[in-house]
Amino acid sequence: MEFEVSYQLDDEQQFWDELDDILAARCQSHGLIDDALRSYFAFVSNYKGDYLHTEYDIARCSLKLLDSALFSAHKEYVRRQIIYSLLEEDSPDTLHLIVALLLFDGRDNEITFEMMNEEGTFTETGRTDLREEG
Repeated sequence: MEFEVSYQLDDEQQFWDELDDILAARCQSHGLIDDALRSYFAFVSNYKGDYLHTEYDIARCSLKLLDSALFSAHKEYVRRQIIYSLLEEDSPDTLHLIVALLLFDGRDNEITFEMMNEEGTFTETGRTDLREEG
């Protein structure tokens, strides 16, 4: 059963406060972590057009997750779940956020890109085509 929360936001500050609340959840099981990540992505994607107008806003949103207790306590699991989301997600708004998260995390933690490679997010097809042309 999916758990959905409906939000009625009046201003941008309320958006950031709600996002902080979502990320403050204490998650001691993989199921609770998954629920928190689903809530985060659904909330941000739902309000992206209203409150995330610049790349700075996307960066701020991404860094809130990466700086959260949720991420700090479960880095490997959260990274892997975000990578799986990249492979499965269809929504452009959610994909934008996922890619930003992985880029920001990967800049400071090479393990992120190694995990992405292990999961097959990088393919050799493009590289092979370029070598044949050159």
